[in-house]
Amino acid sequence: MARPIIHKTPEAKLAAAREKRRCYYAKNKELILKRRRELHSVKPDKEEMKESEKMLKAISKVLHGSASDEDSDPESEPDEENSYHDATADLSDLTQCLFALKIVKDDMLELADDPCAFVQGVFLEYVKTLDSSAKGDVTILEKPFATVEGLLNRVIPIQDQILNFCGIAPEWRAADLVSRFLRTILAYLEDILCLLRFDGPSELAVAHSMGELMYQKGIRI
Repeated sequence: MARPIIHKTPEAKLAAAREKRRCYYAKNKELILKRRRELHSVKPDKEEMKESEKMLKAISKVLHGSASDEDSDPESEPDEENSYHDATADLSDLTQCLFALKIVKDDMLELADDPCAFVQGVFLEYVKTLDSSAKGDVTILEKPFATVEGLLNRVIPIQDQILNFCGIAPEWRAADLVSRFLRTILAYLEDILCLLRFDGPSELAVAHSMGELMYQKGIRI
C-alpha cells in the first residue's frame, strides 16, 4: 500500500481537502441525498411542541396578566424604549427579569420568527451581491449576526437572574427558549461565514448545493 501524500503548504492542504470532499460526494451522492430527504421530512415532536406551548403560556401569564399583545399600539416605536429599559433595568426581582425578557423576545420575533427561514433569506440576499463582486457583500451576513449577538447578550444575564430567583422553573425555561432560538440563528450564520472566510464562495456554493449548511439541515441548538 502506497504511503499517503504529505502536503506541506496551506494551499496544497486546502486543495487536497477540496478534492477529498468532491470525491466523497461523488461516491456517496445517493446516500447524502437520501439523508437530506429524511431530514426535511422529520416533523417536530408533538410532546416537545406541547412542552414549549406550556412554557410560553406560563411566561405569558406572568408577563401580561389579563392584558394581551393585541392591545398594544401597532404604531408605537418600541425599539428605543426597549433599549432604554434594557440599559436601566436592574433585574433586582423576578418581575423585572420577566419584563426585560418580554422586551428581548419581542425584539427577537420582530427580527425573525423562524431561524431557518430567516437565515435562508439573509443567505439569498448575500448571493445576489455575488454578481457585482467575487466575494459578494459579506456585511449582509455580518450585520444580522451582530444584531442577534446583541440580543443574546441581553438575554443571558436575564436568564441567569431568573435561575437565581426560581431555579429550573417554567420562567427559566421560557428564557432558555429565547436563548436557544438566538443561539441557533448565530450558529447558522457563523457556519456560512466560516465557510466563506476560509474556503471562499465556491466552496460555500458546493456545500449549499449538497445541503450541508446547518440551516439546510434544520439543526437546532
